[in-house]
Amino acid sequence: MKILTLRLKNLNSLKGEWKLDFTQSPFAENGLFAITGPTGAGKTTLLDAICLALYHQTPRLGQISQTSNEIMTRGSAESIAEVEFEVKGIAYRAFWSMRRARGQADGNLQPADVELAEVQSGKVLANQVRPKNEEIERITGLDFARFTKSMLLSQGDFAAFLNANESERAELLEELTGTEIYGLISKRVHDDYTQAKQDLRELQAKLAGFQLLSADELTAIEQEQQQVSTQQVLLSEQLSAWQQHQQWWEQQQQATQQQQLEANRAQQAQQALHDAAADLAKLSQNEPAERLRTPFSLLQKSRDDLQALISELVKTEQQQQLTIADLAKQRSQLEHAEQALEHTKQQNQQQETLLNEQVVPLDHQIDGLAQQQSAQQQRLDSLQQKLQQMQADDRQLQQKLQLLQQQLTTTARYLTEHQTDAEINRYLSSWQQALGQLEKSQVQLNQLATEKQQIERESTALQSSLQAQQHTLQQHDKALQAQQQQHLQRQNEWQHLLQQADEATLQQQLQQLTLRWPQLHQAENCQQQYWQAKQEQQQLQATQQQLHTQQQQLTTARAKLLDEYQRHKVQVDDLQQLISQEEQLAHYRQQLVAGEACPLCGASEHPAAAIPLDLPDTQARLQQAQQQAEHTLAAGQQSREALDKCTAELAAQAPRLSKLAELISATQQQWQQHCVALDVTLDINDSQALPQLSQTLQQQIARTNAQLTALRQSEKAVIQAQQSLIEQQQVQAQKAHQLNLLQQQHLNLQQRQGQLTQQQTAQQHDQQQQKQQLQNQLSVQGYQGTLQQLPAWLEQKQQDAKRYQQTLQQQQQRQQDLASSTAAQQALQQQISTLSTELQQTEHVAQRQTTQLQALKAQRHSLFGEQVVSQARHTLQQQLQHAQQLWQQQQQQYRQVEQRHTELSSVLNNLQQRQQQLQQQLKEQSTAWQNSLQLSPFAHEAAFLAALLPEAERSHLQSKKQQLEETWQSANTLLQKANEQLQALLEHEQASAWQKVSATEVAATRQQLSQQQTELLSRLGQLKEQLNQQQQLRERQQSLLVDINTQQQRYDEITQLHTLIGSASGDKFRRFAQGLTLDNLVYLANNQLRQLHGRYLLKRKEQAGLSLTVQDTWQGDSERDTKTLSGGESFLVSLALALALSDLVSHKTSIDSLFLDEGFGTLDAQTLDIALDALDNLNATGKMIGVISHIEAMKERIPTQLRVKKNTGFGFSQLDECYRVTN
Repeated sequence: MKILTLRLKNLNSLKGEWKLDFTQSPFAENGLFAITGPTGAGKTTLLDAICLALYHQTPRLGQISQTSNEIMTRGSAESIAEVEFEVKGIAYRAFWSMRRARGQADGNLQPADVELAEVQSGKVLANQVRPKNEEIERITGLDFARFTKSMLLSQGDFAAFLNANESERAELLEELTGTEIYGLISKRVHDDYTQAKQDLRELQAKLAGFQLLSADELTAIEQEQQQVSTQQVLLSEQLSAWQQHQQWWEQQQQATQQQQLEANRAQQAQQALHDAAADLAKLSQNEPAERLRTPFSLLQKSRDDLQALISELVKTEQQQQLTIADLAKQRSQLEHAEQALEHTKQQNQQQETLLNEQVVPLDHQIDGLAQQQSAQQQRLDSLQQKLQQMQADDRQLQQKLQLLQQQLTTTARYLTEHQTDAEINRYLSSWQQALGQLEKSQVQLNQLATEKQQIERESTALQSSLQAQQHTLQQHDKALQAQQQQHLQRQNEWQHLLQQADEATLQQQLQQLTLRWPQLHQAENCQQQYWQAKQEQQQLQATQQQLHTQQQQLTTARAKLLDEYQRHKVQVDDLQQLISQEEQLAHYRQQLVAGEACPLCGASEHPAAAIPLDLPDTQARLQQAQQQAEHTLAAGQQSREALDKCTAELAAQAPRLSKLAELISATQQQWQQHCVALDVTLDINDSQALPQLSQTLQQQIARTNAQLTALRQSEKAVIQAQQSLIEQQQVQAQKAHQLNLLQQQHLNLQQRQGQLTQQQTAQQHDQQQQKQQLQNQLSVQGYQGTLQQLPAWLEQKQQDAKRYQQTLQQQQQRQQDLASSTAAQQALQQQISTLSTELQQTEHVAQRQTTQLQALKAQRHSLFGEQVVSQARHTLQQQLQHAQQLWQQQQQQYRQVEQRHTELSSVLNNLQQRQQQLQQQLKEQSTAWQNSLQLSPFAHEAAFLAALLPEAERSHLQSKKQQLEETWQSANTLLQKANEQLQALLEHEQASAWQKVSATEVAATRQQLSQQQTELLSRLGQLKEQLNQQQQLRERQQSLLVDINTQQQRYDEITQLHTLIGSASGDKFRRFAQGLTLDNLVYLANNQLRQLHGRYLLKRKEQAGLSLTVQDTWQGDSERDTKTLSGGESFLVSLALALALSDLVSHKTSIDSLFLDEGFGTLDAQTLDIALDALDNLNATGKMIGVISHIEAMKERIPTQLRVKKNTGFGFSQLDECYRVTN
């Protein structure tokens, strides 16, 4: 990674915009350059700008955000940092900026604008903070911490690394190189070990918690399950038959209810027709009136049209009279509007002449003079404000000068009194580091002692566990032998049962026997149907014999009655003829006249006419004969009805007898088929054959089930014994493995105890040396206190030294401020004098302009007052426009009224013509209507209107009639259908048998059977669930054994890994990785030391953790502690470590730019030359190196310099003008 350009704006004291191009002269020819300038000028700000552009933070201020921005220059509204850098031949541009609201220095900070883009293509890679940071780290391989340790090197930080103790050095290595991952791995291994151990214990506890049934208990459950299944099958068949029986009763009841419901509906429909007779009669009467509806409607329409036309004619005549009056009024108003318009035009012309010739020219003079006066007044106000501000600034500068004089006097007095505080400052850092190392060394000794005691306790406990584990292993050996013997015994028993019959054979036998049960139940149903059909056939045959006898008796009796009726009929006919003849004879006798001839015999005398006829006697005989004939006829009809009924019953029973015969024949054939399927020969009339066969089948199934159960129990016993044997073997292997692990752990503890003893001895020796060295250094400086009192003394001395340095910097700053303030005050007083003269001249000119303006305003007021010309012209124009608009409106209104009068005249004429037409049309239609009415059944128009129904009522009555007829027809159809459904149910083949048992008894029986079936199914489910649970428990137990074996293997593996690198704190593997990292760092640092100075090499202490020593090659490779190095030697070693850490951190990206911030102030001339030679050597390798320093020798040796100049009196700094960016 190489920095190409840097652009910054308003950062810290560097106000303005600057740009450094490291690819151009003078940096291109000289890769080594110095950044120089006085203290506080802003040299480090250049490095802050690089960090800000790349990572949005600086080493000194941390993260820069909207709520925390101390890097923006005071009084500015925008800050910018931009860096162009190159990685692997590709140039990138990183940009950061932050602004204040409204571009004002007092505005609120706005969110930062960031961007990362490719320079050549301009492609934007990121424009948000987080994505940009991720892209920077991906491209460069450096985050902010590694960047500040690989490209921006501060000597003081790495001197602390050189002199740090082991724990501090370990933290620094983790921070710089990312080796903290090894501590996390060590902790993760320990956590996995603990979790694996816990998981194994939980699995073993689960295995102990399984409760399985014995083989006898399982056999009992299976036998009960088989019995319950058989009972359930039989019960299901019975329940199905009773269910069909109940369904028939439900259907028969529903059909009966439906038949009654439809009969009621048919009766209701007939009654509805009867109730609507009056309305239907009205509809019938409306039919002749309906034929006259159209001519009457036309007549009525003509009447209505004529009446409406007469009303409209009257209204139009009234409007015509009003229009004539309005027309005269509008003509008068139009004449007044014309006169007003002419008067307004004359006034407008007079006013416009006055404005153009006098008022407008005067206004122009007043406006020009007023503008001049306003400009002069603004200049006067500005000069007065500027003079007041300068006078206030002069007073502030005078007060500041007095305050600075007082502060300089106080500061000089303090510095004289505390000169000794400046000398002791250079020793405080090393003393504090030495004291801190002693304290940490004591903490490490305490930790080593605590760990050693813990290991001793663990070793004692582990020894007890070893003895207990050995005893447990012996007991498990004995249990394993007993389990092997039990397994062999169960195996022999199972083989003995297999020799008699295997499970497949028994299962096949049981299946064959079970399959005979449905055939047996079907045979029972077939036999039951045969018996029922046979019984019904015998009953019907007996009934038919009785009906034949009764039929013969009725036929004979009817024949006798018929003969008797014929005799009575002949007698009645004879008597009726006799009575008729006697009545005619009596009629003829009444017509006889004495002396006149008889119409029949011609005699003139009529002696028989006086003899009365005996009609009552003959009529009495006729009535008696009629009664006898009627009685005989009634008896004959009764006999006929009885005979028809008997014949109908005989005809109805004949199909049923035929069906019964067919059913009996079919059941006999089915019986034979069932016997063949059951492999038996049985008589269908034998009621004891099937029960005996059922009992025999149950006994065979029970024997087969017993054999199958015994075989399964034996097999399960073998499996259980085998599982127990496997479990015992696994437990045995586990216990043996645990014993080996305990032995290995005991050996590891003994080794660790020896290592801790060696570390404790070495640490105590180092601590004693450090104490002696520190006491020697303190005694030279005159300190006679104890080491316990030293921290407080050092803290006080550090505060004194810090205060002395702050006071010294304050003195220098105040001297600079005094000089700049004095010069500023002199310049300000000169400006005040010049400004006062200019102010007096401006006031004289302003007074002269005011006098002229007042004279012009008075002249104008006398001509036109305070009126505005534009407003006056506008008012006159509005008045003229108003008069014109009023005249135009009146003219338009007059024309409208005139047009209205013409239109009304035309309308009135049209209405009069239309009236004549309608009167003629009405006369013709009235004549036609009277003619139609005379031809109709109505006497007059009132009768017609009485018979004529409204359209709505007529439509309603027609719909009602159609609905009633459709309802009646539908009801009769549904009634017929309901009768057919009921008859079909009554003619069912088993209807007669089902009617013998009531619906209530059928429902109760079915409910009882359903309850029994529910109980059997519930019990069957319980048994099945119990067996399934046992099977699942066995499967889970087997799966758990597999899991325990897998977990045991995982536990063994993680235990071995935990022994090597695992620890709760993560120190075991972390220390190992840190040691490797430190070895690599020492190797890289020694390569740098050979280039810097060939005398010293770094070396890691053997068996001393992360401690370092310095090897002096000029003194026979003698080793000494790093704390014994002088200031110059310590700088060289620290610089080598800094460069080595730069190479170590930048493992992904080549570092081609380095910036060294200070660190050269403690070097003597010779060491400084060595350091500069080393930097020259680094430059020769192609690296660009920038050194920040104010040492004069550095300035002489490095010709290429970037100077940061501090401006006096303003607190701002600047670079050379060639680096300034001009807009």
